[in-house]
Amino acid sequence: MKKPALALAAFAFTFLTTTAFAQNFTLGARYSNYATEIEAQALDFVTLDTGRESSFGIFGEYRAGRAVVHGSYDRDDSSGIALSFLPIDLAEYSRSRFEGTLGYAVTPFIDIEGGVRVDSVEFGGILFFSQDLEFDHQALVLGINLHTPTIRPIGWYGLVRGYLGTADLNLLGVSTDTDTTGFRVETGVQIPLGLSGWQIIPAIEYERIETDRSSLLDPGIELESNRLMLMASYTFGR
Repeated sequence: MKKPALALAAFAFTFLTTTAFAQNFTLGARYSNYATEIEAQALDFVTLDTGRESSFGIFGEYRAGRAVVHGSYDRDDSSGIALSFLPIDLAEYSRSRFEGTLGYAVTPFIDIEGGVRVDSVEFGGILFFSQDLEFDHQALVLGINLHTPTIRPIGWYGLVRGYLGTADLNLLGVSTDTDTTGFRVETGVQIPLGLSGWQIIPAIEYERIETDRSSLLDPGIELESNRLMLMASYTFGR
């Protein structure tokens, strides 16, 4: 949890110190209902499925001229996780993720973005003989954000982001460093509430992250998630 917390603190400091000069910035909160499937290529007969989980998060966007800053943090504290072929929970599960990007608006409809991504996934208990499995992931982000230039009478956005990074995988006390690749696709509709700065945003997301099996110690972890999100935000400035 230290890496996501430090990344979030650094991004929050940068965000808050720059918004005083911003032309436009948005702050919001979101609720996610999501499911993650975790597979190990070395253990094809085992698939871990979180079922439908709930997570809560915050996000922000800052725009000044053509410069764009995005940041988000989501946390799912703890819940059960099950083998796909058994109808019972066998272990504890928790996940947090932080993503921050800097971007450039090449047109009023398109932003090019780059930044960092930090994930922390932990699960353990009976499934691993009371031992935890930890998956700490850090990656560089490159992506594109397509959006309407205004949210009135209604707005829309769709973003695609790719990841290239590394992960520290700790299973039964054995730690392995491995390369990772992945991507995330998200789209949502921005619904303004009258003429105020408030907006409601229903959105969906699909995400996939996998490790590179270049080492015999790497079981080849694949995380595949889908999310339904409901966000509420307020936009300051013009």
